[in-house]
Amino acid sequence: RLLASYLLLLLTTIVIYIAIVILSLVGGVLLGLLATLLAATQAVFIIAAAGIFAAVAIFCAVVYIEIRLSFFLAPVAVAEARISLIRSWELGRHNFWRIFAIVLSVVVPFIVIYLVYMYSLYGDSLFPPMGAAATSEAFAQWQQHQQQISLSVMDWYRRYWFITFPVGLLFAVIMYGLWAGASAFAYRCLATANPLPPSSP
Repeated sequence: RLLASYLLLLLTTIVIYIAIVILSLVGGVLLGLLATLLAATQAVFIIAAAGIFAAVAIFCAVVYIEIRLSFFLAPVAVAEARISLIRSWELGRHNFWRIFAIVLSVVVPFIVIYLVYMYSLYGDSLFPPMGAAATSEAFAQWQQHQQQISLSVMDWYRRYWFITFPVGLLFAVIMYGLWAGASAFAYRCLATANPLPPSSP
């Protein structure tokens, strides 16, 4: 049931991203039609503002939906022996910001560790040149340097797979364990306040 629940979540996520692509295409066409009706400076400003607003709104909506659907998925599958995204969604009602804080407390430390690790590999070239240094020549050199480092890192992973694979698996187990533990504890607190409706005979 747990695997089936995550497969259902994956399919739902794919449908959401397809809908986002369709909405983006429709929005782009509408903004293009609007640009033809306005002056050049007005069109650039409106399209840029609308694009930024739409991107932020879509990102926030996806984060909200994915957290509401996924956080209680494992406890519902294990404790209630059912595959239900709706039940996971219901348990998260009026608790999004608390769940979001829990997710951040689990995910952010791993993101920080990952960024520190990447910086140890790439150094200052982890980020592209910016400001006055962001010339086309500097950007091309940065890309070339990135490719060289990436190739050397991949070669190191291939030669020392017996180290990198167990370490990566360990981090994955720790992260999933923290996620599952937090969701199980929250489920215990919320399940009593949001019991299952009695099943019909």
